[in-house]
Amino acid sequence: MSQNLLVRWVVLLLFVSGPVVASAASLRALIESPEVTNVTISPNGQYLAVRLFKAGKHQIVTLNRLDSSLVGSYGVSGKDDLGSYYWANDDRIVIKLNEVRRENRPSYYGQLMAMNHDGTRSDLIYGYRAGGGPTLALRRQKGPAYAWAEIVDLLPADDTHILVSSTKMSRDGSKRAAALRLNIYTGEQDKPIKLTRYGSGRFFTDQAGQIRLTTSVKDDRSIHVSAYPDKTTGWIEFPDHLYDESFRPLAISEQDSSVFVLDRVAADKVGLYKLKLDGSSVEKIYARDNVDISDAAANEEGDRIFALRVDDGYPSYVIFQSGSAAASVFKTLLGIFEGHMVSITSGSRDGNLWVVSTSTDTDAGSYYLYDVAQESITFLMHKRPTVDPNALAQTRPIQFESFDGTQVFGFYTPPAPSNAASASDVMPEAALSPMVVLVHGGPRVRDYWGYDGEVQALSTRGFGVLRINYRGSIGYGRDFLEAGNRQWGQNVQQDIITGTRWAIAQGLAAEDRVCIMGASFGAYSALQSSILAPDLYRCIIAASGVYDLNRLVKDGDTSRWYQGEDFFKETLGDDQDELYRYSPVNGVSKLKAPVLIAHGRQDKRTPFHQAEDLRDALGKSGKDFQWFERKREGHGFYDVENRLAYLELVLSFLNDNLQVPRTQ
Repeated sequence: MSQNLLVRWVVLLLFVSGPVVASAASLRALIESPEVTNVTISPNGQYLAVRLFKAGKHQIVTLNRLDSSLVGSYGVSGKDDLGSYYWANDDRIVIKLNEVRRENRPSYYGQLMAMNHDGTRSDLIYGYRAGGGPTLALRRQKGPAYAWAEIVDLLPADDTHILVSSTKMSRDGSKRAAALRLNIYTGEQDKPIKLTRYGSGRFFTDQAGQIRLTTSVKDDRSIHVSAYPDKTTGWIEFPDHLYDESFRPLAISEQDSSVFVLDRVAADKVGLYKLKLDGSSVEKIYARDNVDISDAAANEEGDRIFALRVDDGYPSYVIFQSGSAAASVFKTLLGIFEGHMVSITSGSRDGNLWVVSTSTDTDAGSYYLYDVAQESITFLMHKRPTVDPNALAQTRPIQFESFDGTQVFGFYTPPAPSNAASASDVMPEAALSPMVVLVHGGPRVRDYWGYDGEVQALSTRGFGVLRINYRGSIGYGRDFLEAGNRQWGQNVQQDIITGTRWAIAQGLAAEDRVCIMGASFGAYSALQSSILAPDLYRCIIAASGVYDLNRLVKDGDTSRWYQGEDFFKETLGDDQDELYRYSPVNGVSKLKAPVLIAHGRQDKRTPFHQAEDLRDALGKSGKDFQWFERKREGHGFYDVENRLAYLELVLSFLNDNLQVPRTQ
């Protein structure tokens, strides 16, 4: 089958087929990269662009909006892959070019390419492989740039250029960023317009595409903010008391020379604030007492915020009456898709056509087209068309009091109904389900309500899944976040242990049928929690984990980042005796449960020797363990065949230790 015929067949399948109804979705369908990862509409409303994933590669496909006919497609070969993309004008699409190096996972290395909407005239317009001979200078000609590009502004009023941030390559990311205009047809670069003061720099523009704000990070890890209130005042430095370390600019209003930001501003929780660009005032617009604001949406002009997302268990939205078309459309969409997570991916220039993305805990994602004039909503396609939401289990928020009275939050997903019934039929004496405590990594991330392929893979195979946002997770305020500092090996784990015992007491799991599983910091926690509570878990699954904290500080790539050593001093401390005590590799003698160790040889975050050290320690202590490694994987398993092999081994390991009947 030719590539063009394959694309046409895939597009037809995505548009006409619904989910395949099955008692249990295949592992591959649940965990492989989604077939569709983005759908957007062109500014003139004539075309839809779709990012498809087939045969291990992404490609960009464009369709006629009226009849869904194929207009064009573009893909790359070899070690390259297509990342996120953006409509730069009615005809031209700019794409981030990803690249596979030592590990299987494609990563972005600062290169941009562009193509016409029909897939023609594709060219690399920025990056180290663009154009002619090597040069480190930024010059007004197309040529290789040994720098990292991020799109700052698509400049809607300029059909030929976009504004990008260019940061010269370095081992630690400490170089200052430069803002410059980039020709999307020729790759020609203008001279830099503005430089950030320090490294990790970003630029923010107003509706006219003028840079009005920059952020960068000082050597002490504090944020530096510069602003441009007006021509008369020029560039000024923001006073420190106007912002905190969570400072995240969202929209700049030209009308009153102000910027909307998410930040703490001397408060515990992240909220929405409005700051004057001259530094004269800061105004709190909205904040919650119990959780941080997770995200915000700006209107089509980019000068007002019309919605906030709050993740207090189930996600919810706060709507502001800004009078914009986007705000009105979003409010309508929330009414149509009640109980869903909703976001607008793009809209036509005239404000009539909008592409919306929706999802739930059992729906991995669907795309629709909303027509304002017709007051109609049209289904476009599913992200995972072969997964039936009705075969999956719903997730509910949970809350419990930890060992010291701290309120801790998380989520519980029961076994999917068909599997729970079959397990009960085989073993009627087992009234309570087996459970896996699935610990998130980070630690400075969190779990959210929504679709999770790994959770559903476990649930559809007969396991309840408990996820805990332990202290040190983001989303619950500064105090909760910082409570995890220097407590990786103790209080963080006590939250996980207490949560497990709470779930058992609530009847969510049988006392003797619980295992613990995690990746990265989650793998660390799986081991450390089992060392502190050796009788609580029947098995331990640890993937891409850290097990020797002293070696992590010395050898992991975090220490090589700009200010990475300071991050470890803040979160881990520098007491080597304490780090020794908190390292699972030194406490394996206390373990009673068997361990499954999984790791990629190309892992730079938690180097492969972490797994080897744990394996050696378990062997010396005479402990039972299984081993899984992949040569070309890094921090986690990207290749779907490797992920399938890993999950199949995980399920077998769980079945053996929790005595769960195997799903056919």
